[in-house]
Amino acid sequence: GRTLPRVLFVGVSSPGRTFHFQDTCSQSRATRIWASCVPPPLVVRRAPRQQDSGLAAHLPLPPPPRSLQDQRTTPRSTMAAEAPASTPADGAAAELCDVGLYGLAIMGQNFALNMAEHGFSVAVSNRSGPKVDATVERAKAEGDLPLQGFKDPASFIGALKKPRRVMLLVMAGKPVDDTIALLSEHMEEGDLIIDGGNEWYPNSQRRATELEAKKIMFMGMGVSGGEEGARNGPSLMPGGPKAAYDLMEPILQKCAAQVSDGACTTYCGPIGAGNYVKMVHNGIEYGDMQLIAETYDILKTAGGGTNQELPAIFSDCNRTPL
Repeated sequence: GRTLPRVLFVGVSSPGRTFHFQDTCSQSRATRIWASCVPPPLVVRRAPRQQDSGLAAHLPLPPPPRSLQDQRTTPRSTMAAEAPASTPADGAAAELCDVGLYGLAIMGQNFALNMAEHGFSVAVSNRSGPKVDATVERAKAEGDLPLQGFKDPASFIGALKKPRRVMLLVMAGKPVDDTIALLSEHMEEGDLIIDGGNEWYPNSQRRATELEAKKIMFMGMGVSGGEEGARNGPSLMPGGPKAAYDLMEPILQKCAAQVSDGACTTYCGPIGAGNYVKMVHNGIEYGDMQLIAETYDILKTAGGGTNQELPAIFSDCNRTPL
């Protein structure tokens, strides 16, 4: 028939400490997972969004929650802060910025514009200058958003209000270590670095320990939602010192996806917790995608469904929890 199976995903458990994770975001399935990890509690909200890739990207989806729909249809010019975007000549900033973002690939560029659109003045920088120029031009084109571009680390860090908040969106692994070394040289006690990449949580724990010598705080934060989520509202999973989270909370609460019971973000726990939650989140997501692909294959090869008939079945499925 056309009734699809329901699946409970359970994480791998091993001897030692365990934690309880529950997906709490509105309109999503209740999923409980037990796995060996850092200390509890760990809670995260999943942002409503389109699937990132694969077959699911071509399937019909239900409309987003009203708050996100409003955000996407409201003209950006009416949402933007009044401060103009500018590109200082790598000297002093026109005015000090609220937050910095280093790494201007798809995720970084879009999250920088997200923060600027919510009224935070943003300094951006990147290893290659053309991406800085492109981000500044987008900020101008999307409503004169309050964003400034910098092409050298000293000017970038010098453009930020103290205590400085610097978010990294670069490739996981050695590029993160290299970027931390590059920027921390110009930072000081009480400043904060946030890594928003898909990082293995022990690496975040190691980096936090290394930065303690300079008394610089460090957070690892999962970011989910792809390009669209980064621009219009992702799910954010921060883990690190509570004092570090408190510095970022106003930005995270405004820039995360918004649903009926609040922003799709919360404090996940100590350093590494946010990365661990994102890892579990990805496991659930990829499990869902595998389930969708295998269901399609069964319906086509065993059920005899055609490529023209099967989308209607999946469209029906999208009206209820998976």
